[in-house]
Amino acid sequence: MVCVELTLKQIEFLLVRVEQIKQDENNDDFEENLRNRNTTNLIESEIQRNARGIVIRCGDATVKGRIAALASNVDSGDTPIAQEIEHFIHIITGVAVFLGVTFFILSIFLGYKWLEAVIFLIGIIVANVPEGLLATVTVCLTLTAKRMAKKNCLVKNLEAVETLGSTSTICSDKTGTLTQNRMTVAHLWFDHKIHEVDTTENSSGDTAGDASESALLKCCEKSMGNVEAIRASNPKVAEIPFNSTNKWQLSIHEVEGKNLLVMKGAPERIVDRCNKILVNGVEEEKPADFQTTFENANAHLGGMVGFKFDTEEMNFPSEDLVFVGLMAMIDPPRAAVPDAVAKCRSAGIKVIMVTGDHPVTAAAIARQVGIISDGSKTVDELAKELRELDDSDLDEILRNHPEIVFARTSPQQKLIIVDGCQRAGQVVAVTGDGVNDSPALKKADIGVAMGIAGSDVSKQAADMILLDDNFASIVTGVEEGRLIFDNLKKSIAYTLTSNIPEISPFLIFILFSIPLPLGTVTILCIDLGTDLLPAISLAYETAESDIMKRDPRNKSV
Repeated sequence: MVCVELTLKQIEFLLVRVEQIKQDENNDDFEENLRNRNTTNLIESEIQRNARGIVIRCGDATVKGRIAALASNVDSGDTPIAQEIEHFIHIITGVAVFLGVTFFILSIFLGYKWLEAVIFLIGIIVANVPEGLLATVTVCLTLTAKRMAKKNCLVKNLEAVETLGSTSTICSDKTGTLTQNRMTVAHLWFDHKIHEVDTTENSSGDTAGDASESALLKCCEKSMGNVEAIRASNPKVAEIPFNSTNKWQLSIHEVEGKNLLVMKGAPERIVDRCNKILVNGVEEEKPADFQTTFENANAHLGGMVGFKFDTEEMNFPSEDLVFVGLMAMIDPPRAAVPDAVAKCRSAGIKVIMVTGDHPVTAAAIARQVGIISDGSKTVDELAKELRELDDSDLDEILRNHPEIVFARTSPQQKLIIVDGCQRAGQVVAVTGDGVNDSPALKKADIGVAMGIAGSDVSKQAADMILLDDNFASIVTGVEEGRLIFDNLKKSIAYTLTSNIPEISPFLIFILFSIPLPLGTVTILCIDLGTDLLPAISLAYETAESDIMKRDPRNKSV
């Protein structure tokens, strides 16, 4: 048994979960308590009141410790460019050794001395092997990494430059990557009309405290002006704070000598406590189809807060009130994300949203940015079933559904999703910002951490860091990665074509006894002196016009 006094405690989870969630520890929901276990962590930030507790675990036994252990046991494997260069080297080495040994035996058969035959063997092998390949590849990757850094993509592993270009699936987090990481009132619903609110990044302001309250405050400032003046003229005389059991907040204010009761909270709770609705300043009976209309709005507008009032005497009524309207709040998408997702589609890259947020909210954001489209068959609520699915079932889902949103995912489930994509032969890029994302970041072919909101653990596990936390920067990196692969092919082709005139003198000398114009040392000087610079210069080639319209290349090629 754990004895902890947490009656008045609220915690903002910053690192343990994918999303930032305010958790009320005096939760009376038994199932929720079993999941959360009423425990907290030392590094969490306290945002309301105080609490006392008993330390029950530390170090590797904690949630973060288990996540760190899970990440340390993950093998990321070789990158696609490393596999391809290794395969290319094996082929070149095999050809060089075969030709060298063949002509060594032939020279002995033709009566050449042992020393001359050995020189032929060494010369042919040296002429076949592109000695400047390592330097060429390294310099090309370094130049591209510098270009990507200027575009807010900081590369930790040089091989990740090309890996991003070969990406065929992106498993992206939602908050802060696809969205602006700030709650904003997006729509107002009253008088039977929906009013849209400006949610652009230019309209945002800095606030501190609860995200939902901050969104309401900014909306009121835009529509009503100075909030402090309104508060001063309508002083609060009583309040029932929000809690996870009631899911509403009630306050009473002095307004022109009378008492005004105002309530806001979860819309379904607010609607149940109203028997009338306010339309153009006139109270009307709540229509019979009002509940259906409200549910449809809730599904399409995102997370909402209802508000209502009653001007009766100060007796804290909670029933038979007048419904005023709804305020729909969202974490708005970044402006550049829809175009970036469209580029991914044209490039043959599958974008999967993997988030810890509510399925309705996740699906709404996914539709706005183009990850899922209206009318298409999508999978948007499978995280709770992942633990019950075997590998074949998950493979079938990933294979048969081009548009997928995984909501309410845990760190282990995110790792399972990445592993399933890799089993299908996909080159997987994963974005993340918390400690819980580190296993998936390390398992992915390329892990992408957030430079602003990301934790130190996630940055350490990742191969690349987005300095602006913007999904659009990933797409820019994909284009740079495809460009460097094209340029590397040109550099290698140039290097191989220069090997032909280097090998030919040895073959002609052995077969026709023509004097040898190039010695082994001369060939080395040519390879390292004159061939290297032209090969490196090809790294500065610009991209072809269709570079982001091709499908990703096959991982096995």
